[in-house]
Amino acid sequence: MSSYKLTYFDFTGLGEPIRYMLSYAGIKFEDFRITLEEWPKHKHQMPMEQLPVLEIDGKEYHQSMPLGRFLAKKSNVYSTDDLEALQIDAAVSCINDLRQALANYFWSDEPERKEKLKAEAEKRLTFFLGKFESWLQSNGGHFVGNKVTWADINYVSLHDYFCAMLERDIVEGYPNLKKLVNEINSIPNIKAYLEKRPKTRFDDVQGLPYSIIINTSHWLKILITIDQPSEYQSPIETHRFERRKFFKMSTYKLTYFNFTGLGEPIRFLLNYGGVDFEDIRLEKDNFPAVKSQFPLQQLPVLEIDGKVYCQSMAIIRLLAKKFNLFGSDPFETYEIDAALETITDVRMTLMFWLRTTDEAAKAAQENEILQKAAVYLRKLDSGVKNGHLAGGKLSAADIVWASYSPMFNYYFAKFINDEYSNLKKVVATVEALPSIKSYLAKRPKTEF
Repeated sequence: MSSYKLTYFDFTGLGEPIRYMLSYAGIKFEDFRITLEEWPKHKHQMPMEQLPVLEIDGKEYHQSMPLGRFLAKKSNVYSTDDLEALQIDAAVSCINDLRQALANYFWSDEPERKEKLKAEAEKRLTFFLGKFESWLQSNGGHFVGNKVTWADINYVSLHDYFCAMLERDIVEGYPNLKKLVNEINSIPNIKAYLEKRPKTRFDDVQGLPYSIIINTSHWLKILITIDQPSEYQSPIETHRFERRKFFKMSTYKLTYFNFTGLGEPIRFLLNYGGVDFEDIRLEKDNFPAVKSQFPLQQLPVLEIDGKVYCQSMAIIRLLAKKFNLFGSDPFETYEIDAALETITDVRMTLMFWLRTTDEAAKAAQENEILQKAAVYLRKLDSGVKNGHLAGGKLSAADIVWASYSPMFNYYFAKFINDEYSNLKKVVATVEALPSIKSYLAKRPKTEF
């Protein structure tokens, strides 16, 4: 029997979805909680200098989303149907997008930006809760497939944290979400966990004095190294296909902007798989006029037989499975998944810095951002074997890293330099693949 040890802070946050999943699965685990004061002495002992970290039989695994997906598969709340798995992945990413919007406001230590961030958080909250309520209404009270899935457990595990950040019960007026929270928290294994869970800052929604939760300014620099979420991209319209139809005669249409960015990994994967697809490229200046036509008012979107799917990482995982680029066993899949999330961390860290509008603040942050990005980049570079990021063979992680190369080189050449020679080899290996080489030869010339 395997042994499990979860290391996270002594509150809910990003560790709570993993605690919920372990509890749901009936897996006994050591719930090692450290205080924020203790974090600096533990930080450099962690694989990516961030939390949560899950040890399985003494081996450390990181990245909260891949850990959740790994446990969801073990406890049969994921899916063996690739398109249904895409729906679950996309819903979970949306939940994390909501978390990011709320956390950006809550943890901000910039008084001049706080009100603007709060307004954005409230806007995102209304948007996402409306979508979630609609999906639950259409799926028998659940996010996907009229049954309990990882998406349901993930939302409920974060619900108290969301409420604490906004100092109210956010599902008032959303009866399906309220019912889901009660349903998941009443599952015997989860109920047993909640009954013994330590009382901390973010877990007692009914009685928590929210105004004394935490001094955000004091802890912001400590918390900057906590596991970061994926980008704001949101889920799919709920459609189910016969697996046979998807794999044989489907038609594909990708819509994104006329540059590389988040659409490029999908273009690379479709070309790698030899899939003919319509590559619709919009000018960014024209997007506001057509934004409302897209399910969640963002890009990229991939249409399969006319049905629209969003959330770039969920689409990437779908295509990676289709083209046998996502591992042959659970731990190999986890390794690829974790590499994909680390690549996302690199991109998000650098883009957050790039989008800072205050030039003085941007200059002041540069060394800190450089150091943070370097942690991720060194981890990726040192993990390369035989020219590949995971498992010593070609995977979706290689293709995604190579596809982001033009964007990284354009914006962040000073961060991603010759020190990371193994990562450069990954790019060269992928770009030499015949199908990718052919695509690159005909790819439209754009700014990046």
